[in-house]
Amino acid sequence: MALHFARLSKMLRFARPPASARVLDMGCGWGLTTEFFGMLGCKVTAIDINASFVELVMERNKRLGYDVQAFQSAFDDVNVSGEFDLIVFYECLHHAVKPWEVISRLAPRLAPGGCLAFVGEPVNTFWWPHWGVRLDPISVYCIRKFGWFESGWSADFISECMTRAGLEVRIQHDSDSVIGPVFVGSRAPAPAP
Repeated sequence: MALHFARLSKMLRFARPPASARVLDMGCGWGLTTEFFGMLGCKVTAIDINASFVELVMERNKRLGYDVQAFQSAFDDVNVSGEFDLIVFYECLHHAVKPWEVISRLAPRLAPGGCLAFVGEPVNTFWWPHWGVRLDPISVYCIRKFGWFESGWSADFISECMTRAGLEVRIQHDSDSVIGPVFVGSRAPAPAP
């Protein structure tokens, strides 16, 4: 939990969404990130492929009373309406078969000045000069046991995916490799009246 919240806190400080932000939590899993943003007073839409996780998020939210809605969807099929101040991927964008398409599909859902951000993702240049399937032991285990897709990318590759989606990319590195980098793609703010 400490690592999870440390990463999310770093992302928040770097992305700087408005108070009471409208947040889209992609790949919400058990809902820890959803609850983090709910606790901060955000209006959260949570998406996960696992129907049991979606049910768990909604059940826990009944007790907590945050402004949360959860829906089942795969990344490749996600179809949300409205605008979001922050779209978050916490340790999950690497499950998308074509992350560039997911980013391109969601970027138009950002409000002016909104951000698409991710943290806890497998970004390095050792394994992939661009993009590739992860072959580390834990990833191979998850691929075999759960059928999950496991990919990773270089910082240049995933930054280019965000740039092609019309986002201005910023990367915040951390001296603690366990925290890892935060990637934020920002949509241009609305023009001044």
